[in-house]
Amino acid sequence: MRAFGAILSLVLFSSTAVFADAKYTRKTSDIKVQQTQATKKLETKKSEEPKGPSKEITADLFFQVQGAQQNIREAQMVELKSLIQETEDNDPEKPDLLFRLAELYAQKQRYFHFKAMEIYAKVDKANAGEKAKLEKEQKKNFTEEKKWLGQALQIYPAIAQKPLFRK
Repeated sequence: MRAFGAILSLVLFSSTAVFADAKYTRKTSDIKVQQTQATKKLETKKSEEPKGPSKEITADLFFQVQGAQQNIREAQMVELKSLIQETEDNDPEKPDLLFRLAELYAQKQRYFHFKAMEIYAKVDKANAGEKAKLEKEQKKNFTEEKKWLGQALQIYPAIAQKPLFRK
């Protein structure tokens, strides 16, 4: 109990020193500096934009990259399907392979969803003849989206519900 009292008094007395008035107060003033030829060079370097890749991505660039990735995803799906067929059910790698396949399906679903949603903006700007064509393409994209979503949703519960895969 005595130690607690000593610690309490030490904290109280040391904290009063913090709130006491300072012995020294600093007077601040603005300093005017003349720019020279040497400092002008530094200022222009600051205003230059950083070199390197752009941090912004446009919708067109996004679709271009996603479109290029579709062939890679198709090849991955074929490879994963063959690995899944070759893998025994009690193999600890099988749930991971199934999950990866489901994720590839989900990525394809998102790709077709983005493509279909992009067409909404084009439909608003299109004339009557182009509208029907765009709406048909949009419907096709929504159909593809549902197909890939359905395939992904078949795999996820299969992983979660199999007693062998619960760990």
